[in-house]
Amino acid sequence: MLRTHRSFRLVAVAGFALGVVFATALPARSQSDREDAARLVQALGIGAGQVVGEVGAGRGALSVAIARAVGPDGRVYSNELDAARRDDIGKAIADAKLTNVTVIEGRPDGTNMPAACCRVLFMRDVFHHVEDKPAMSRSLLATLEPGGRLGVLDFPVRGSHGMPADEVRGHLERAGFADVKVEASGARWYLVTATRPRT
Repeated sequence: MLRTHRSFRLVAVAGFALGVVFATALPARSQSDREDAARLVQALGIGAGQVVGEVGAGRGALSVAIARAVGPDGRVYSNELDAARRDDIGKAIADAKLTNVTVIEGRPDGTNMPAACCRVLFMRDVFHHVEDKPAMSRSLLATLEPGGRLGVLDFPVRGSHGMPADEVRGHLERAGFADVKVEASGARWYLVTATRPRT
């Protein structure tokens, strides 16, 4: 009987340890591209005819989704540092038969987009990677038209990645953004929104 209890405890401990390992290995967020796109569209008021920019677009899944949301009269600037990823974005755009997306080479400290070009800007799982967050925050502000909206979709600290939502909010407020708030959050993600003042 004692041996059975010990075996049960060993199995329970091993199971817990494996659970911790797997949980740590899981992606920081469990949301899909579709869910993230829908969340951004709703929170930032993205609609037909708008000019929207994505900073750090990866392989372009969200840029493609948002390009469909703004329609043929809108435009999406899709920014990415990595050349191979920019090629992936170009392929995703071609596969989706879209003509309203412009791929832009990213910069470590700025958007590299025209000044005041965007009604909406967003970045997903990127802000915590930026080394010069004050410079990037100022660039985000300058890229938005007055009254334009920013969304930073990211995740809390997990291991060596992520950052607290309040730190994101602080960087944006110091850069001059207004109405900075945590729009929504879950166990593995948060969305911080902000507005460029009109004056």
